[in-house]
Amino acid sequence: MSSPSLRHCLLTIALPVLLLFTVPVSDIMAQPCACPEPDYIVRQITVCFDHQMRQVEVTYCNQTFCPAIPYPGDCNPRNLPVTARTVVRKVCPVGFTTMNAQGLMNATVAALGLCCGNQAELFECPDTDQTYNWMISWPQCVYFDLSGCLQGTDQSICCSFLVEFRPNYPTAGVCRTTVLDDCTPQVIPVPCELSTTPVGFPIRLHCSYPVECCW
Repeated sequence: MSSPSLRHCLLTIALPVLLLFTVPVSDIMAQPCACPEPDYIVRQITVCFDHQMRQVEVTYCNQTFCPAIPYPGDCNPRNLPVTARTVVRKVCPVGFTTMNAQGLMNATVAALGLCCGNQAELFECPDTDQTYNWMISWPQCVYFDLSGCLQGTDQSICCSFLVEFRPNYPTAGVCRTTVLDDCTPQVIPVPCELSTTPVGFPIRLHCSYPVECCW
């Protein structure tokens, strides 16, 4: 598998035209940072973090669709065919420690994506047009537990995005990442400071899809 340093990511931000669709506030507020499947997956992957290739153990849930199917919901107003739907819940550093919550989550989400390594093999289905749409979410309110793992608080809303990957585009060896929609709830959430954590204190992450591979 190629390292992120050998990958080239071109970012195209597709700005949504707000007049094309509206989402009821009640629907947005009802979105928890929950999993589409009842069972969590735990997997050790390689991430590019703090100028090094490191190992983390990521806990997530995932649905992969072969072939891709239209996935209805607030994060896909155009009803595009979706290849995978993933929710990250916990990230544990392996062999190192850090208090950089933002960098650790960014590096993990990036490594799961197709253009930065496809570390969890979420995009293994053959696709005739070589376009892969990914619905990805992770908790906005997080904390470090006693083991040094980063995980979401129970009350956290999700940072959520619909992302398109096009490998070997526009030229061979280049992988283009396009953020199609930012579907993070645009309402005032319960402050992370009021979240209940077993240990430590809650941290609010900045919701932005990590297009770069290294953090």
